[in-house]
Amino acid sequence: RIFLMSKDLVLAQSEYLDNNPDNTAGGARAVAEPEEDIVVEAEDDGGEGGGGDDQAKQETPKEGAFELVGDESEGIFQVWETYRTTNVTERMCWIIFGLEFVLLFAWPLASLFAIGNYATSVVFFFVALFSALRTYFNAAIVLEETGTLDLVDGEKGSREHWQNMSRVSTIVTKVTRSRGREVWMSILVFFLVAFLGLLGLAVTQEGDTSNDFEFTYLPDFEYVAQDDLTYPTCSFGKGLDALGNSTTDMADYAYLAALAYRDPTITQSELDQWFGENNALDNQTYVNDYRNTLGADRSAVSYKLITFPGADNLAMVCIRGTTNAWDALTDAQLWAAAAIFQGLRGLLPLGDIWTPILHRMVNVVSWLASESIDRVAFYRETTAFVQYLQEAQKGGTFGNIQVTGHSLGGGLSIITGAQTGVAAVALSGPNALLSRDSFNPPVTKEQLNTLTFNIIPDRDIVPRLDDVAKLNQHIRCTAPQNDFVGCHDGRRSLCEIVYSCGTQFRPALCDCVTEFGYPEPTPKAGVTKTFAEECAALIDEKE
Repeated sequence: RIFLMSKDLVLAQSEYLDNNPDNTAGGARAVAEPEEDIVVEAEDDGGEGGGGDDQAKQETPKEGAFELVGDESEGIFQVWETYRTTNVTERMCWIIFGLEFVLLFAWPLASLFAIGNYATSVVFFFVALFSALRTYFNAAIVLEETGTLDLVDGEKGSREHWQNMSRVSTIVTKVTRSRGREVWMSILVFFLVAFLGLLGLAVTQEGDTSNDFEFTYLPDFEYVAQDDLTYPTCSFGKGLDALGNSTTDMADYAYLAALAYRDPTITQSELDQWFGENNALDNQTYVNDYRNTLGADRSAVSYKLITFPGADNLAMVCIRGTTNAWDALTDAQLWAAAAIFQGLRGLLPLGDIWTPILHRMVNVVSWLASESIDRVAFYRETTAFVQYLQEAQKGGTFGNIQVTGHSLGGGLSIITGAQTGVAAVALSGPNALLSRDSFNPPVTKEQLNTLTFNIIPDRDIVPRLDDVAKLNQHIRCTAPQNDFVGCHDGRRSLCEIVYSCGTQFRPALCDCVTEFGYPEPTPKAGVTKTFAEECAALIDEKE
């Protein structure tokens, strides 16, 4: 059947067919109000296209309709489609509701109460209650589930009734299937999958994560500092006792932060090649003796104690960073709240106006999850160890005390330095401005701005967690753009600092050229071997 019709005519056609059921057998007829569209009634034996053939007949319109104007008209096809709809039974609906209630509400709530996390359980109860009200008593969702829109105003079949049903249908679609809802669900699913993936890796990973990597040192080669203003903090003076020189190079802190990952059996030989023989000493026995006194209170954190006899026996605590999935989970728990509020601040218009109170909001979220966060608060042990060193310092055992670390170790060093009042230099460490009230004990903004320093490579996401304190140095990253973790490599950061700031009194490293693609260092005066020859000989000697 072929009709020329407008939107208004469809309604008129529906009304006509409802009132004249006998006229539907030989083809549909539609009538229109004055000055409305015209209908051509035709019968076609299955042909496709526009107008009818020689069998088509024009009928004289009844009173109230208009005569046909012209012999031709355009047409649209009216198409029928058969489909089947399957609805769940009432019993199945109650079974699904019961499973949702038990698995998504009753069991989690009972578990939270059972472990004694009453703060989170109360919040969970009210959030679940409001979610249930929105789900089971939401008008839009009820309309979608029942599949009927007949509850709208207007006489059934009238134009007003159809328009109101159309509006309700649009509202239901936007509420229940909006793009924003899909985006947020995708984000939640992504983080859930990432968390489960980390948990799976952590369960299957071995406990010993020490690293036996050794640098290849070139004492007869050097990098000359670049003749520009890059990295004005290449050397520290004020507030940091020198490691045997008038100033302390930023490269020394980067090196010690990377050294925290090394196997204890090679730590001393590495120190001798970088600082010179016996200028820096590994005091692993001192650390082990302290940790043995902790007993069951020992955490999974790992750190070294390096002392410098020539610098008034300066004590440097080097905290190891993330080496496995368990450490990654620790990062996530300690800095998740700060990261969430950072993201919300970035999404909200004029989000920066909330910065002065974000640290209090982070503290509230951390308080709700205090039971789980306390179990991964590794900074408590490192802070207690530094306080233990400060007691020994009073007796003259040590001179100055400093803290450094990379990645998670950098974040722990920032917290420990602020809590104990000692200088802390972090490499690629997460920050602590937003999280400062959530630590035990809390730290102040003033302590973070005056006692902590963070070295931040470009395109490294970890040191962008939480807000950065005032003292920091951004450095270049030479990793390819598609390398998402290359900029977090502490060895690459060390090479960047050594290349840009110069080797000063330290040896050059073969690894900067062979592993990370930096230009070859220049030989010192009187050296006849080339860089390639010297590196090849040293590598063969190690093998």
